This record gives sequence, structure tokens and C-alpha cells, in this order.
Amino acid sequence: IQVYEAMLRLDPGDGQALNNIGFNYWQQGDFERAGEYYRRAREADSTANMYAANVGAAWANLGELEKADSAYTVLDEMPRSPLFEGWRAQFEYERGNEQAARAKFEALGEEYASQSGIVRWANRQLGRLELLHGRLQAAEALHEGIGDAGRAHWRLFVLADTAGALSALERAIEDESREDVPVLNRPWIWFARIAAWAGDPGLARGLVARRDAEVSPRYLEIERRNEHDLEAWIALAEGDPERALSEMRLRPPDQCPKCRAEEAARLFEALGQADSAIARYREYIETQSNFSLFLDATQLAPAHESLGRLYDEKGDLENAALHYAQFVELWGDADPILQPRVEAARTRLQAIVRERG
Repeated sequence: IQVYEAMLRLDPGDGQALNNIGFNYWQQGDFERAGEYYRRAREADSTANMYAANVGAAWANLGELEKADSAYTVLDEMPRSPLFEGWRAQFEYERGNEQAARAKFEALGEEYASQSGIVRWANRQLGRLELLHGRLQAAEALHEGIGDAGRAHWRLFVLADTAGALSALERAIEDESREDVPVLNRPWIWFARIAAWAGDPGLARGLVARRDAEVSPRYLEIERRNEHDLEAWIALAEGDPERALSEMRLRPPDQCPKCRAEEAARLFEALGQADSAIARYREYIETQSNFSLFLDATQLAPAHESLGRLYDEKGDLENAALHYAQFVELWGDADPILQPRVEAARTRLQAIVRERG
């Protein structure tokens, strides 16, 4: 930021410097300041679609959806960009227009049919909409090249199948161990997170050690600043809840407050701290983001399921019923393998309704 501020002292109208300062604040989760710099960049250069799109995304992350919509509308007068049209499709999901989001993703794939990367990305977003509703088979058909790591993630968070997740993860580790995979592209830390979430601290630590042995000390120093969440889950899996909480509190701000809230909710739930888990799950659900679909695809329905159960255990039947109902609505048409969970929630919801008259 200091370097770009120095550039602005030389040229206060340097749109790129303004935009880059905004991006740095975005990375820290400071969307208000990010938006201020993005708007200044837009004022400095009204022809740059990147600046206009960034303004829209910042407003969306601040929950100012009408302002976000107005900012995105400016893009209609500019050269089309598949990236920013994708952002607009994700924004439609965020403001509750799932069918509009689906239509935009489909149109994006059709418009850029000759560009395989764009088609693949658009199909993956359509797959996420299927996953949101528990339709894993349909989602996988749309996720070309999902791989065993993706399957591990889905099995863990959608199916709640830790054994299946770890089995898929082992296959993914073997595949990524090829010598032709560049060192910095090897996803050992992502794999370590899956292992820790699945309760295998030994595998998680082994993957961390593998990364540590392959990179420079300076790179390692930078990366470790953003791995307190991983250490928290390893600590929990090792039976050290106090260290787990301590590590999670050390996690620095980042560009995904929703992710932080959802992960903290799962940690608190695992620790049996119901009130904290409820607060964090609600924070996750209520925090707005232009890019919620990425997280919601696997986490939203289980979050409502957990909230229903947690409120039920506390005797708060009104809120329990609300979240059971939202869970059933999301997964009512889910794959057969998920239907027992849906039926259990539906049965409990009906019992609460009868009990409350």
C-alpha cells in the first residue's frame, strides 16, 4: 500500500495505483476502504471495466445490493468480459435470484463456447448450484476434472463421510506427487486442511512437513501467517481444545469473512460450545458476499441443519423449526443418499409444529 500511495503522490489520478490499494484492502477484508479506492479508480478512468466491476463487488460485500447492481449496470456500456459477467451471475445468486444466476451461467457458457476454460468455469458454477441442493451426481457431471481432492471435500462436508473423504484424499495425494507438478502448485496445505477437518492430525502434519521441505524459508514464513486455522483443526484432532481456540483467534483478517465465520462455527460446534457455534453460523449465513456461492454450495444446507439441531437442543423451538425448514427446502430434492437426513429434519419439524400448535 505504501508503494502505491507514493505513486499517487506523483500522480493522484493514477487509476491502477488506486485500484491496487483497493485490492490490498480487499485482501484484508476491509471492504469499505477497498470500495473507496475502487470508486476513486473508477472516477480516474471511467473506461476500465475492471474498476467498475470492483466497485460492484465491494458494494455487494458491504451488503449494499442496490448500489452494487447500479455499479454492475455500468458494465453494459463497456466491452464484455467473461470474468466480470461471471461476477454478475454470482451477484444474482447473492441477492436471491438463483434462477437468474443459473441463466447467466448458462448464457456465459454458450456465448464463449469456443473457449474451453470459460465453458468449464461456467459449468462448475452450475454444478455448485446443483451441489447447493444436494444433487451430487448432477454436480459432478458438470465439474469436469473435479478430481479426488474435490470428491474428498464433497464427501466430507456434504455427505459427512470422513472415511470416504480420507480415502479420496489419499488418491489425490498420490496423483499430486508426480515430479512434473511444480512445487508451488502442489496443494499440500489444502490437502492438510481436509485431513485435519476429517480428524486425521497425523496425515495433516505429514502434509505440512512435506510442504515445508519443498519451499524456501522466506516463503514458509509468509505462508504460515495464514495457517492458524489449519493449526486449530490439527490441535482439535489431537485432543487439545484450548490450543485449537487459541490458534483460531490468531487467524488474521482476510477477504472471506463468511469463510472465517463458518469455519469458526464448525470448530465451536465440535467443542460443544453451542452458543458460540450458533452465533458464528448465523454470522456466516447473514454476512453478504458477491462470491457466496463458492462456500454455500457445500456449507449452507449443513449449516441450517446444524442450527436446527443446536436450537432444538437448547429448547428454542421457534428457531429450530426455522432452520430445519430451510434445510429441508434446500435439500428436499437431494440425491437419495442424503434423503435420510432430510427426512429426519422434516419429521422433527413436523413434531415441533404439532407441539407448538
